[in-house]
Amino acid sequence: MTTHADLSIFTKILQFGWRMNESTLAHELVRARLAEVAELKNALQQMHANLEKMLRAQMELQTLLEDREEPGYELVEVLGDDGIGIAREGAFSFGVLLEMVVNRLKG
Repeated sequence: MTTHADLSIFTKILQFGWRMNESTLAHELVRARLAEVAELKNALQQMHANLEKMLRAQMELQTLLEDREEPGYELVEVLGDDGIGIAREGAFSFGVLLEMVVNRLKG
């Protein structure tokens, strides 16, 4: 992978030609490598920030799911084990069951 730092050193070599002495070339190579490491460090920091955002979103979703799950278990306690069997079979979705209850209450 060619980085900005690599292109910079190639530009200097072209600019000065092959007249660059070994010491100057070594310094340019070190500078280019350090610039590359700095770019990688920035990318890593950005990745870390994005992972933190994803973790916060995951925690919020987990809390939301737990908040919605708790009333369901309370209903299972009231209904007994029969309610669990129907839910496991997936006979009706929550929306369909809610509509049936509303229609029955309307009379």
